[in-house]
Amino acid sequence: VLTKSIQKSVWIRLTTKVIIEDGHLLVQLIHLLHQIVIHHELVYPDRSTFVTYMVLSLGKIGLMTNSPLENRDLALQIVEVIIGWEKKRREEEGNPDVEPVPLVGNRAGISPPLVMPLEFTTQSYAPKKNHIENMINFLISIIATATSFRIKEQKEFLSEKGAQLLRDAFDLWPGVNTKFTYLFEQLFSGNLQEPIITGLNILKIILEYQIELFVYEHSETLSKIICTCLHKQVINSIDVTEDISEIMKMLVAVYPVWDSEAIEKSAASTLFHPIMKTMEDLLSGDNYNSIINVFDLICAEYPQFLFPFIPSLMSKLELMVKLHVIETDDNDKSKKSNPQQTPQILWKCIKLLGNQLDSLEKWGSKFLELYMRKILIIVEKSTDETLLKDLLQLFLKWTEDEQISTEHTVLLIKKMKRFDIARSVEIQSIYFDVIYSVYGKKKDEINAEDYNILGAIIIGLSATNSTQRNKFFEVYNDSLPLSLTERLMLVFNSNTWNSAGHIYWIK
Repeated sequence: VLTKSIQKSVWIRLTTKVIIEDGHLLVQLIHLLHQIVIHHELVYPDRSTFVTYMVLSLGKIGLMTNSPLENRDLALQIVEVIIGWEKKRREEEGNPDVEPVPLVGNRAGISPPLVMPLEFTTQSYAPKKNHIENMINFLISIIATATSFRIKEQKEFLSEKGAQLLRDAFDLWPGVNTKFTYLFEQLFSGNLQEPIITGLNILKIILEYQIELFVYEHSETLSKIICTCLHKQVINSIDVTEDISEIMKMLVAVYPVWDSEAIEKSAASTLFHPIMKTMEDLLSGDNYNSIINVFDLICAEYPQFLFPFIPSLMSKLELMVKLHVIETDDNDKSKKSNPQQTPQILWKCIKLLGNQLDSLEKWGSKFLELYMRKILIIVEKSTDETLLKDLLQLFLKWTEDEQISTEHTVLLIKKMKRFDIARSVEIQSIYFDVIYSVYGKKKDEINAEDYNILGAIIIGLSATNSTQRNKFFEVYNDSLPLSLTERLMLVFNSNTWNSAGHIYWIK
């Protein structure tokens, strides 16, 4: 069992003998492993003698159904010691990037493995490939089974420590073969939220370090996991939605799904098709709340992702606007025509499309026109202050970036006219910002016949915010002719004040 070339002290020989002869006794094994963990620096020169026993004992002391927290913690400490030994070895050899574990298979684009020499001294000993794989899979398992503990602090302790060690292990051995398939049924067979979140967190760590390798090896499994989570009702959980969105962002960052040619040539060619179809089906169905949340999180970083879903999202917007108007007109606000329909989801749908006006035009001018008509209906009919405030912020962005045509701008300004006497100071303030954004830039172009523009500016003179009010006075002053006579004629012209008659008393 022992290598003759390795010199060992008496206590090392005796400890090895006890492990071999009495290691089947759990109490004895735990005691010996505990001593190795405590005196890990002393054991370091002779670690090659113990690593195999340490790795083989992980499941026995840490994964049994009746394993107490103390035993599981000891198992994690054993992994921590082995990782610490490997870090120390690399530092001593002056080549911390050495990776003794060969990558799985021969893959284009992945650097070739560094093969360990057949003979090595005790000082240069590194864990074998199967030891590393066992440790990685043990860490995945112990994180997954942490949900079996009822006490929150114990769950968090095992999950957080296991996750950190998993990251440390991937830092050292990013090319190790990760076996995640067998966890699929355990983590995703039911609708319980906690095991699903745990499984997704494990998956995020794996993808963080070996996304290309994992997609190559487990493309179908990965696709099935994502589709299963999207279909489950538990996706309505904020945590699950965020985790799924985070995984999708990690994938599209490496495999831009909007570049169909590049995807077809990559290992992800079979990954996205089922996912995209599932998303399309959910968006077209009745349970669209959660999938819109997913789109919202993904498109915050990758807006191109939305492009193929624009027609379905437009159809959903039509339905949502119709339902919103019905609920607004209904005297009984407690009644909802659809439990999925909320102002927050409606706003996310509006924002997703509103941030991609160019993409709407690429699908055809009718999409942009339809979108604008629905926006005008909401501006005219809605009484939800939060929704209206968000809409005005979106309008302000459009006008400042000059993203919409003059025709659409004028229509929006006319529909927004009811906001000049809005009860909400915040809505009124944003409305005046929109007015100033549109007409403040045209002060040098305004003439005596531009009564509509002058009327909008005069409305701005009634702003309660002094800074806003001063801006409008400046624009109004600059827009008037220099001649005193012409100024007076324009100021006292009734047409100038017609649009502001509901604000100012005029006789």
